[in-house]
Amino acid sequence: MGEAKIRLVYNYSLGPRERKAAYDAARSFADFGVKYDFTDANNLKALEQVKFGDKLGKVVSAKEALVESKDFTQTSLLGHIFAKKIFGIGVTQNPLWVPAGGELEYGVGVGIPGVGGVVSTYLFSRDELKGDLLDRAITAAVRVEIGHVFDATDHSVKVPCIMYSSKNFVEEVVKPGLDFCRDCHILISAGVAKAMQQ
Repeated sequence: MGEAKIRLVYNYSLGPRERKAAYDAARSFADFGVKYDFTDANNLKALEQVKFGDKLGKVVSAKEALVESKDFTQTSLLGHIFAKKIFGIGVTQNPLWVPAGGELEYGVGVGIPGVGGVVSTYLFSRDELKGDLLDRAITAAVRVEIGHVFDATDHSVKVPCIMYSSKNFVEEVVKPGLDFCRDCHILISAGVAKAMQQ
């Protein structure tokens, strides 16, 4: 049996405190048997081992980025990409545009099952989150996207759950300190087991 591994990819402008909050999120998946590490987006050697590492590095380094699932699931590349074993999660302070209801809006993150994801702290900064609340928001956002990577694909309709689809992520998920519900925990455990078998 293989291993399931997350590599956090950050840009140079992400401060040490924000990197630590993201790292805390990755570390929380050790309970599921997931290994983790981190790298700068400019470390091309480290990105070579990551699924869609080149794309992820560009998104994290861009001043502003549009991320759609199709960017990370181009059929012609899938055989090559799935040969790579490390899932990448990009973390950036720059704005991230994501599709929502047929339109584009600033988003906190995107996670693609079996591939990777991106988290932007831009909205948290815009909303002037600081200190412990900012740390908790970043940790929660990264945990959500890693959850998506390991097959918690639908946002939970259950409260309390960190995967709860909320219009106010900070008030409804971060401040109460929500964790994965039992159903999401089961989905993630199965997703990690699947990744270990590939």
